[in-house]
Amino acid sequence: MGAEHNSKLMNTAQYNHLFSFIWNIANDVLVHAFEKGDYKKIIMPMTVLRRLDILLEPTKDAVLERKKALDAAGISNQEPVLFQTTGYPFCNTSHFTMKKLKAEVDPKRLKMNFIEYLNGYSKDVQDIIDKFRLRQQVDNLTDAERLGSIIDKFTDSTINLSIKPVLDEKGNENANGDVYLYRYFEDENGLPSIENIGSEEEYEIAADRFDEILDDEMFDEM
Repeated sequence: MGAEHNSKLMNTAQYNHLFSFIWNIANDVLVHAFEKGDYKKIIMPMTVLRRLDILLEPTKDAVLERKKALDAAGISNQEPVLFQTTGYPFCNTSHFTMKKLKAEVDPKRLKMNFIEYLNGYSKDVQDIIDKFRLRQQVDNLTDAERLGSIIDKFTDSTINLSIKPVLDEKGNENANGDVYLYRYFEDENGLPSIENIGSEEEYEIAADRFDEILDDEMFDEM
């Protein structure tokens, strides 16, 4: 694609910020603990997970209160009501967010809390978690003593994984924190795939750029 199209979605500052984000995860967390070919197997699902997580943060307390009321009323089919609370077709009924998980320093308890957090997601997200083998990745990251470190990276306040733009002190959009990411879907073979939340043109540009960054060649110099 031509540079004129790329400039519409991701300028040089955004590209460099995203490149640095991915590079630091690989170089600071995964290197010497995982094979280079496994980096994408960890970074991609964690990216999708954090994307969902940040969307649910503003309504977390409301969801827990609503679930408590539904439990007290003996209502079993809770997801439609909870989806109305989140404003999205998914929810998480655990007491954790990724930011809250950061508070746990004991590796064993962190793993237990993370699994509880994953288990709290609604059915469609469970399908994503299973397809990406996220629980296995949690085991792998725990065994490598990297789970806490990668959570820290993905909850870094300088990285914007929200659908909302980063605003500077004057309330203007600040592109430096924007990271263009994806939503999950299955291809015709039932394999997990992702696409950008946006127009078709945005998807093509962002997907090409993101895949380029995640390509194994990126790590050849490590």
